[in-house]
Amino acid sequence: VNSYRKGKLYLVFEFVDIEERFNEENAKLNEIENNVLFSPEIFEGTSEVMIYDYFDEGRSETFYYLKTSDGTRYKLNFLQGNDPNFISGEGIRVTGTLSNVATDENEISVDNLEILQPATAGAEPNPNLGEQKILIIVVNFQDDQNISLNNFSFISNRLFNETLTNDISANEYFIESSYGKTWLSGNTSSIFGYYTLPVSINSDFNPELYIQAIEAADDDVFFPNYDRLLIYTPIHPDSYGSIVGTGTLGPISIETDDGQINMPVAEILGPNYFPISTVRHELAHTFGASHGGYY
Repeated sequence: VNSYRKGKLYLVFEFVDIEERFNEENAKLNEIENNVLFSPEIFEGTSEVMIYDYFDEGRSETFYYLKTSDGTRYKLNFLQGNDPNFISGEGIRVTGTLSNVATDENEISVDNLEILQPATAGAEPNPNLGEQKILIIVVNFQDDQNISLNNFSFISNRLFNETLTNDISANEYFIESSYGKTWLSGNTSSIFGYYTLPVSINSDFNPELYIQAIEAADDDVFFPNYDRLLIYTPIHPDSYGSIVGTGTLGPISIETDDGQINMPVAEILGPNYFPISTVRHELAHTFGASHGGYY
């Protein structure tokens, strides 16, 4: 530092620890960055709720998402024990912080959630009653192009026929459970595939598996003709983290070449015999049914 005194020039030196000063300045910058980039924000959109079932392990997981009007999808993280009580298709407002941890998904740590429009508002007639036209998309993986279950009549019979040996079809199950108010319809012409997805069977479970299946089948399917989507892939039970099936808790918004469609989605990841008990279970989630306490 230069200083003049009585016509003379003095040099005054200040000795600092460069590393300490750097750390102090860096901490200030990080604080500013966190306040700017990771302060609570408000997000609005439509809810998506998906249940993952691990029957062999006797447990399940529920994942919550918010999809904005521009199609951006955020995974919602809640404090343990503070899971919300909503289903897919609700209009919601979330106050929370975007995660600064690099993941494959956009994630929000939720501070507050408001239901702006319940999913059932104005739903007349009730979409869960009456005929339910089922679309089935059958897929496999780029490193396991399994087509061992290529008898689509077998799949159709287990879904739609009224009686099965030692069991009941999915259709009969929903007729009985609804006292005749709901039934499933479809046949082999409702089944499309096989489609090979551009992912590995050995990767972690992909929450956007249904999106890839829709994209693969889009040229062959007119989605507005159907009410519910069932995706099936015959895989080894140890693949994909032992998940045997998933179901959205009500309808979600999906993008197709036919426009935006609101449709519930179930996924069956199981053995070659098309396990009908798992099919019934996951389809039940798409009607808005969560678990009754078993898990």
